Amino acid sequence: GRYSSKLQNHLETENNGNTITIVHYGNYISMRISKDLSGSVNLLEIIERLKVATNGELSGGGHQQAASIKTTSEHMNDTMRMLLVELGVKSQVF
Repeated sequence: GRYSSKLQNHLETENNGNTITIVHYGNYISMRISKDLSGSVNLLEIIERLKVATNGELSGGGHQQAASIKTTSEHMNDTMRMLLVELGVKSQVF
């Protein structure tokens, strides 16, 4: 989480806000979102939808500007794809 926060702070400074940072490490996905986007993107609702979509194959939580997901290595790519779709990312490369 600490690395994600530092990276998010740097990217927000470089891009004047409007930034979402997603870091994948091991079985975890760490997400940070700039304050100006946090009103329109609800990370906790996204995590809840992913829990339902995966039949409980993942866990997660956090708050409006920082959240994490834990899943298994065999479900990581699918979880990441679903997360990116939820965030509206059109192009995905894995």
